Amino acid sequence: VTTASLAVTTTTATAPGAYTLTVNGTGTGVAAQSTAITVTVAAPPGITLQGPAVTVALTAGASTSTPVSITRLGGYAGDVTLAISGLPAGVTATFAPATLTGATLTSTLTLTAAGNATVGSSTLTITASGTGVTSQSSTFGLSLAAAQDFSLSASAVTLAQGTTGTSTVTITRTGGFTGAVNLAVGALPSGVTATISPTSVTGTTATITFTATAGATTGDFNTTVTGTAAALTRSATLNGTVTPGSGGGTGNVNWTFCDSEDFPLWFAVQQGSGAWNRITSTGTTTRVYNFSMSGNGAVAYAQNIGSGGVGVTVQYLSQAELEYGATAECVSNPAKKTLTGTVAGVSAGQTATVMVGSGSGSASANGPVTVTGVPTSTTDLFATRSAFNLTTFTLAPDRAILRRNVNFASVISPTLDFSGGDSFAMASAPYTFTNLNGEAATVTSLFLTANGTAGSVVSSLNSTANPATVFGVPSSLTQAGDLHGVLAVAITGGTGQNTSSRGITQYNRELTARTVDFGPALTNPTLTSLGSTPYVRFSATGPWQAEYGNSVGVGYTKAVTGGNAWTLTVSRNYAGMSASTYSLVIPDFSGVSGFNTAWGLGAGTANVAITASGVVSGFSTTSGTWSEGGFFRFGSRTTTIAP
Repeated sequence: VTTASLAVTTTTATAPGAYTLTVNGTGTGVAAQSTAITVTVAAPPGITLQGPAVTVALTAGASTSTPVSITRLGGYAGDVTLAISGLPAGVTATFAPATLTGATLTSTLTLTAAGNATVGSSTLTITASGTGVTSQSSTFGLSLAAAQDFSLSASAVTLAQGTTGTSTVTITRTGGFTGAVNLAVGALPSGVTATISPTSVTGTTATITFTATAGATTGDFNTTVTGTAAALTRSATLNGTVTPGSGGGTGNVNWTFCDSEDFPLWFAVQQGSGAWNRITSTGTTTRVYNFSMSGNGAVAYAQNIGSGGVGVTVQYLSQAELEYGATAECVSNPAKKTLTGTVAGVSAGQTATVMVGSGSGSASANGPVTVTGVPTSTTDLFATRSAFNLTTFTLAPDRAILRRNVNFASVISPTLDFSGGDSFAMASAPYTFTNLNGEAATVTSLFLTANGTAGSVVSSLNSTANPATVFGVPSSLTQAGDLHGVLAVAITGGTGQNTSSRGITQYNRELTARTVDFGPALTNPTLTSLGSTPYVRFSATGPWQAEYGNSVGVGYTKAVTGGNAWTLTVSRNYAGMSASTYSLVIPDFSGVSGFNTAWGLGAGTANVAITASGVVSGFSTTSGTWSEGGFFRFGSRTTTIAP
């Protein structure tokens, strides 16, 4: 035999390349011989994959592209298919092409994020696969940021002819947007101009100053505030009212009503102790009653009330109080809207209370919530989660959410999640009440934000304990102008008529242990019937008590459906600080134009509620606002009287 076969076998661990083998031959009686053989080991058929080498950055609402390539090994020529996994919600991916054939070794991966895509960091995996070869994968990071954007809101403005008024434009920035926003104001009524400061806003607010000439068109108007920044354009509606000016004898008081449900049926004024004169209104979405007043005076108006009857209000005030009261009506009863939202993080037995400005709503389970009576202007949102304890008869909140400077069109967003990142644990403090005389005090704690009309009830409890636990917002989350208000009421005499109650309210920014003192019982006035012609009339006379020396009010109602009601109040400034007694008499308006005598109380016994209050400190009579340390007492009585 002169030939032999040599079999060479490799393993998967053998690296491709050229190897030299030496074959040795030996035999008896002959010299040994050797020869060299070159063996070439070829790579097996396969592929490699090269994806992005660094983290890919993407913004919600945008797209980005990056190359993906393969290398063919061992002469592999089959099709290679690309796929991707790990995409976050709202992000989609496409390959162009998705299948690599022949000499095509590179594809373009395009990632597209929806506007509501989940922001954050994630890890994505690209897989390359082909028939007969091992699939390959490559991972890379994706950083998804929120889209840069902004929104606008503008507070309402009211100004008289010949004066100025201001609106605050608030810019809410999202997605890290820091660019300048250029503002412009749309069409305005004749005689009204607007100046914006600054016109290019790099912060979060700007002020629009409106100026009305003496002959400017009066009534309600709305205009559009537009903000532009690069490719972004956003707008907001600004509501305004121009009232008659004070020049030319048109009057120095503009008594305004903003809530259409409270628009008066009739309105009249009295200068000093002179005759009553009817005033008619201007405006459509508001009602403005303009009149001149020098010194003390009074206003009276009739309104529809919820029972189906008519309520008549009479207020005797000083000139300064009249001028303040003219605007106070729109603070306590602004134009309103209804919002819907969603609450989460509420367990069985808990209740979520949501307050937006002066509007409120509640939900006892996770899901939808409706908030009614919300002001149409920019305000604050304050929501609490509470549980009612039947043993102690207390309603105690444990967590809250505070969102400032909001003006939702119709839907509260995002979800109010009491387990979420913007919720926080409530703070608490003990309040000790003195001069209670054994009564239990009903305690309500409030949180009033610095943003105008926003005021929110935190909790209410019938406390037999003294001190009582009061709940509020941690100091670290308050800001200048925020106030915690604690309202405590002690009632004697049971329920219904012939009861007496005393109350106090104190305002402080910091929620800490405090002691507050109740005043004495309110003295009952002398009530007198003045007959039933032209309608039932009564008078109430009583002493001014030192602790309740600011104002006295007397209300008359009938315990029948659809009954009318009358409320009369007098301030100490009107009566005179030297006066020792007050006298409130239901006026005879039968001779005043437009008054309907059917608005009188009618026959039968009337329920009477007498209330008096006294400010100790911290209240501004010009702005109607409270400040740090504000404190006042009030007392009330209930009884009955027959015509």
